[in-house]
Amino acid sequence: MSSSLTRPPVSTNHAFQRAARSLSLGSLAKLNTPTGTMTRLQKIMRLLACPVVLGSMALTGCSPPKSSYTVTKAVVTKVFSATDPGGHRFVAYAVDRGGVEIIVSDTLAKTTYKVGDTIQYLDQKIEFSAMKTLNFTVSD
Repeated sequence: MSSSLTRPPVSTNHAFQRAARSLSLGSLAKLNTPTGTMTRLQKIMRLLACPVVLGSMALTGCSPPKSSYTVTKAVVTKVFSATDPGGHRFVAYAVDRGGVEIIVSDTLAKTTYKVGDTIQYLDQKIEFSAMKTLNFTVSD
């Protein structure tokens, strides 16, 4: 009986694979770039972010997103929180934004504000070619 070895399928994204192999997380040596230097970790993060940005551009008509933000303060009117048995937390706050109640999320669940406390948050506007969104995140 003859046996043959089969090669695993080859990814079509050879450039990304080569770039990822050439960078090691163990070394944070500086790499020269046209605009200065960046660590290997920063280079890896840039490579990993690229497919996300390109994917979102493809979904919205291939134009880069526009983003702007302001830092705003407001008084907490409600607190939303949850904790699961494993200790994972969720925290968000209701505040008044020009007569409209909005929810300000604390993505890292690091804050412990109460009703009546003043919080500082990012009021962010993100605009893709076919969609406009608002995002409110605790900035403390």
